[in-house]
Amino acid sequence: MSDGFFESVHPYPIGELVAREESLDSLKKGTLANVGTTYSFDDGSAVDLDATEDQLSPHDPGRPLVGLHAKVFAFEREGRARLFVGSANATWSAFHRSVEILVELTGSTAALGIDRLCDGNDDEPGLRQWFIMYRPSDPPPDGPSPLDDARQSIARLPMEGIVEPSGDEWAVTYRSEQPLPTLDDVTVHCWPLASPGNRRSVAGGSAFEERFETSLEALSGFLAFELAHVDGIKTEFVVPVTLTGVPEHRDRFLLRTLVGNAERFLRYLLALLDEDSGHMELLDAVERASADAAGDGQGLVSLPVLEKLLRTMRRDPAKLASLHPLVSDLAADDALPPGFAELWNAIFDAAIAGAAEGAAVR
Repeated sequence: MSDGFFESVHPYPIGELVAREESLDSLKKGTLANVGTTYSFDDGSAVDLDATEDQLSPHDPGRPLVGLHAKVFAFEREGRARLFVGSANATWSAFHRSVEILVELTGSTAALGIDRLCDGNDDEPGLRQWFIMYRPSDPPPDGPSPLDDARQSIARLPMEGIVEPSGDEWAVTYRSEQPLPTLDDVTVHCWPLASPGNRRSVAGGSAFEERFETSLEALSGFLAFELAHVDGIKTEFVVPVTLTGVPEHRDRFLLRTLVGNAERFLRYLLALLDEDSGHMELLDAVERASADAAGDGQGLVSLPVLEKLLRTMRRDPAKLASLHPLVSDLAADDALPPGFAELWNAIFDAAIAGAAEGAAVR
């Protein structure tokens, strides 16, 4: 959050404000004076540092839900409720400078109101059980933190990361020829940013070298550090690391993971091929594509896909050319519906030949 949001984006009284305690601490007293009730929020989502890598994997449906990042702006008027849910923070820049996505939900206050969402019922607990009445924290002590010099010393180390196979998975060795500084009364932990479960203690006084086992999708060019002073002061920061030895097929592997199964690819393709996609909201495009592909449970090429491919071939062959690398990579990874690669190549070849013939005529 920022004071600018409450001063210019929404300069009106607010009934309830719920946020992390550190975010509330950053606001001016005058800003909070315009809020009816202020709560800090504790959903118990701290990262479980003792969890196994399998528990932290994004592919594990039973993984712990951590790091809640959703934002909700809720309004009520004359028995109606409007919710805006999405990525935008309550900051001036989010609404004036950044690119954000919000979904608007509307309904009666009985079905979608603030109390209905927050209070829960006999069957389901509500969000309010995690609301804690906010009390401003004590101001930080004047002067620099005893960890400032240590943080800067570590951040200046020239780091490199060596990626290599490790059994069925991969490993990254982060190292620096310069020694990690010896820090009195300070404990140091580090971990690859994408693998918080790999957190470990490291000692200073010698050249830094730590090896972490990881998966292909979790290879990270960022190494996180935590410094903890005996006085209870902590700081966390991230050091960017240049990786060498990253397998060439990693980008294709990540692409396949993001696109998902064949049915999801067809829905994605339909949205990209929609001739009106430049003049409609993304949400509408995805909903229309999903509706067109409904009932295609086996991931086979459906009539709407074929129809739009042929229409695009005639009207906008350049669009097919821009999508060709994506389709080729997915075909090489056997991530396409049966027969789609052959269909695509035939249509793509015809589109390129037609475009070349048209250019020659002109």
